[in-house]
Amino acid sequence: MKLGVDLSIQDELDELHPVYTYHGEKIEPFSFFANHSGISVVRLRLWHNPYDEEGHPYGGGTNDLETFIRLAKRANNAGMDVLLDFHYSDFWVDPSRQIPPKAWKGLDYEGIKAALSQYTRETLLRLKKEGIRLAGSKSEMRFLTVWSFPSAFCGGSTPRKPVGDIKATAVSSKQATQLPKKSILKPKPCVT
Repeated sequence: MKLGVDLSIQDELDELHPVYTYHGEKIEPFSFFANHSGISVVRLRLWHNPYDEEGHPYGGGTNDLETFIRLAKRANNAGMDVLLDFHYSDFWVDPSRQIPPKAWKGLDYEGIKAALSQYTRETLLRLKKEGIRLAGSKSEMRFLTVWSFPSAFCGGSTPRKPVGDIKATAVSSKQATQLPKKSILKPKPCVT
């Protein structure tokens, strides 16, 4: 069994210049977890563009791709693999709320499929280029229940078809970039 920890917010915490200690000695979080806790996997969330229209971060992680890469390299350098958690949103998601990325606003169903596939593929190719060692990936695809695309998602004449279609789009992007087989992609079902 592999043990993991979520250090998605670490970059924002580091900006506050905290001092971490263990039994009175200074520690670095990534190295500590890798060497003292038996943890071998770090979960890192990835948001599409976690900044408002004026460029201010929303907070709570602010993991755009550059931040994700910086944190993933720290995890890899400490000897841990990374579980990539795609959020496919600009901010936190939960079962009652997921706002599509600002960049995808106004896209229809085919546009969302294309944007999702391109974003997933480009992200994974960039991580591969950067030499990021992934344990796998998962997707917070809760948007299938709450995004406001009535004709494309939970409102048209075939309300459940898009779930598998979008899942297939994301999976094919992952396969094309040779992501580890442990990847998890579990879309939530449409609620009509």
